[in-house]
Amino acid sequence: MLRAELLKLRRSHLWLIAIVLPLLAVITGSINYFSNPGALTHGWDSLFSQVLLFYGMFYLSIGVAVIVAAAWRMEHQGSNYTMLRTNTRRAVSLIAAKTTAVSILILFMQLILVVGTFVVGVTFASHNGAPPLKYLVLVLISIVAAVPLVLLQSVLSMYLKSFAAPIAWSFLGLIIGIAFSFAPGWIRDLGWLFPYSLVSRSLSLISVATGATGTSIDMGSVVTIFLSSAVLAGVFLIGFVRIFTNREYS
Repeated sequence: MLRAELLKLRRSHLWLIAIVLPLLAVITGSINYFSNPGALTHGWDSLFSQVLLFYGMFYLSIGVAVIVAAAWRMEHQGSNYTMLRTNTRRAVSLIAAKTTAVSILILFMQLILVVGTFVVGVTFASHNGAPPLKYLVLVLISIVAAVPLVLLQSVLSMYLKSFAAPIAWSFLGLIIGIAFSFAPGWIRDLGWLFPYSLVSRSLSLISVATGATGTSIDMGSVVTIFLSSAVLAGVFLIGFVRIFTNREYS
């Protein structure tokens, strides 16, 4: 089933989206980096923080929404959906295959992001040496954080026949996620349980965008991300199976 899902994504030309979105993040972040040479003086840390800031807040979540919507588009054609609703086991296998396929594409996006930022740093910023390994670790952590978002968008894309509707909902999620990031106290902490905020925070664990030193990954936050991802993934998976196996499709 995983092979079939990967083939569907390949035929839908989503690899182009997976290349363009991280490159847009690299371009946007780099422009901001070169526009503030006096404030952003931490070398690789400053460059990566700007790229990851825009990527985590906007491009990654949008990319997930588009990819998941495309992954579900074929299931809404003809009698495919009715055939898939045969039993709970098949529903779990389906969502596992789609989530894995989308996660592989997200990994590809992350690698494009890291390579693109490296090229900018070496070519235009004259940074010496390779970028710190911590940024590769960071983007891998963000893949774990993206799993609940993939499942949530799968629920939306499965329930809504329209290709555009789940993507529109993701924009609303982005706005709420940004609001959580700037909210005070315990309200901000609720963002750890909101998929769009979780993805953004996973990519800003060592950000110097707000003046931090950016020397290491905050392991306490990593544990929080993993726990939140597990809880949210479980909730969305249960919700997906219940909706998938009980919904009357017409």
